[in-house]
Amino acid sequence: MLSFFKRKEVERKGYKLSNVSRSRKVGVVASSLKELLKKGREKFQIDDCRCYLAQDGTLVDDEMYFRNLPEQTLFVVAGSDEVVKTDFELLYDVIRSRNSSLLKVGEIVKNFICSNKDSFLNSLKVLEEKENEKTEKSLREEDGEWFSGQESRFASKEEVMARRAQDRVRGYFYKAKDEITRCQLYRQSLPAKLKLDEILGVFQYFLIGCDHFSCLFDRKYPRKHHSVEEDSPDGGIPKKRMRLLRNLFEEEEFFKDLCVSLCNSHGDFRCQGVWSDVTCQYPGHTINPYSTRENFLLFQVWNLDHQIEISRTVIPSLLQTVELLTTENRVKCKVHQSRGINIDIITYFLELFTMDNLKLVHIVCHDKGAHHGLQSKGRVLCAKCTEQDALDKIMRKIQQTSSI
Repeated sequence: MLSFFKRKEVERKGYKLSNVSRSRKVGVVASSLKELLKKGREKFQIDDCRCYLAQDGTLVDDEMYFRNLPEQTLFVVAGSDEVVKTDFELLYDVIRSRNSSLLKVGEIVKNFICSNKDSFLNSLKVLEEKENEKTEKSLREEDGEWFSGQESRFASKEEVMARRAQDRVRGYFYKAKDEITRCQLYRQSLPAKLKLDEILGVFQYFLIGCDHFSCLFDRKYPRKHHSVEEDSPDGGIPKKRMRLLRNLFEEEEFFKDLCVSLCNSHGDFRCQGVWSDVTCQYPGHTINPYSTRENFLLFQVWNLDHQIEISRTVIPSLLQTVELLTTENRVKCKVHQSRGINIDIITYFLELFTMDNLKLVHIVCHDKGAHHGLQSKGRVLCAKCTEQDALDKIMRKIQQTSSI
């Protein structure tokens, strides 16, 4: 049986909380959205406390989304019956109440541009060229401003972005592990617990072999996703064995196809659209986090969205399949009608961690409602299944690296 490893303690970060009128602001430290809401209730005496982004009024009710927000984010806490306005809306109300001539600024700017069109376009071209030069810079000494707040061990932008990709994929592993180890089946059935521990161990080895898909956000990674136009906490596994695992997976054509970059060589990312659409319907949903620190921070609210959902579909299917395998002596593979010997671990891995089931999306295209109509393809396998042959082949190679 393969072992799996203790979860890394969730990082605590500092945030700012304000009331609806912005008349009071406090700083808090929290490691989860639940903890943040609890402190919001205590600080502002709100029973049914809800949390919104002050910048654009987005309701924050998803733990994974919360964890991807940067430190010192300003939240507005409010009751369910309170109307929350964005910072811009509050500022606009103040200007309007004072009959300020600032409301005419837009018209003034428009007239100026129309009167000086050639000069304005030339200025834009110069700014664009400077921006492109900055974007192409990679090293810390070339663009120190971009690295503000980053750990000193990161020497290039690509290293920082690779670590961001790893963190997101690790988050999916921890989420899956939490849901599996908390479920009734895991706690009450020893055969199921042993099988689920084995599956989690396989997932961990696969993720190490793929370097936790650090390639996803790395613009210098040679293999690109088909949609592109042109010290890690690994449970104490020895570094030598980790290198061997990665070399092993690099040789496997199956895993080569999974390891791709989602941006072009310039660092441009394009939204892949709502889970139910083939492509994004908004031409403006593009971003280059390599260009400026502001874009890098904005990229943190872009999401890797599961089409077949983790909590609603993939994990329940995995648990149900394990229960069938461990409780029914004569459970059969539906394809060959032969006795089941394992579950389709590779398919579940694809659905949980890879671009087979993930889409990179702008926050507007992240639909948090139920993804109706999509089912997991995971199932019970028999000795005749090609999926089982592939798993056996990979695991034999992994066992060889473990003996070194």
